[in-house]
Amino acid sequence: MKLTKPILKQIIKEVLSNQEIDAKLYDLFRAGNGAQAEAIAATFGKDNFFVGTEFVYHDFSDAEMSNMNLSKSNFSLSIFSGASLRGADLTDADLRGTFLIGTDLSGANLSGAMLNRMKGNRTNGANINLQNANLSGASLMDADFEDGNLKGVNMSNANAKKIKLVLANLENANLTGANLRGANLSGANLSGADLSGCNLTGVRLRLAKLDNIKYDESTKWPKGFTP
Repeated sequence: MKLTKPILKQIIKEVLSNQEIDAKLYDLFRAGNGAQAEAIAATFGKDNFFVGTEFVYHDFSDAEMSNMNLSKSNFSLSIFSGASLRGADLTDADLRGTFLIGTDLSGANLSGAMLNRMKGNRTNGANINLQNANLSGASLMDADFEDGNLKGVNMSNANAKKIKLVLANLENANLTGANLRGANLSGANLSGADLSGCNLTGVRLRLAKLDNIKYDESTKWPKGFTP
């Protein structure tokens, strides 16, 4: 008898209990094969199986988690260095204190996510959605959020030296005390952003929109720039 996909699925169902299937899926996810685990879960009718999951202080280095639905999950203090979260849904996720160094977050949705004190140096986040996310105290040196949606983001006291925010939407963003030295904000929308105490030394602001920005005497501007 040829073992077609439906027959194989039925055999697995008969051999393993529902609880055992769940355990196998979590083992696969824990081993860094999240996208594969989600696809297998779907074949068992377990759609959105990993929504709201909790893996605190876990090492997901180099994991493949592209396009997964991980919304409302708790990954605080976990390591995602070198992992692919391209196109993943991390809406309202808890990523406080995580290591996202060199992680691929391009096209990912992290709206409303908690990313306080995360380490995201050299992160690739082109077209990322960080609307209303909290990145206060985060390290984002050399990160690339080109054309990203950062409307209402909280990046207060973040260390974002040389970050790339070309054409990004930073409308009403909180950048108080942030270090953006050497960053590229060409064409970015900073309307209504709070730049009080922000270090913008050497920042490229060509064609950036600066309507109704807030700043104070401690804001450091690029050489020759007058707000």
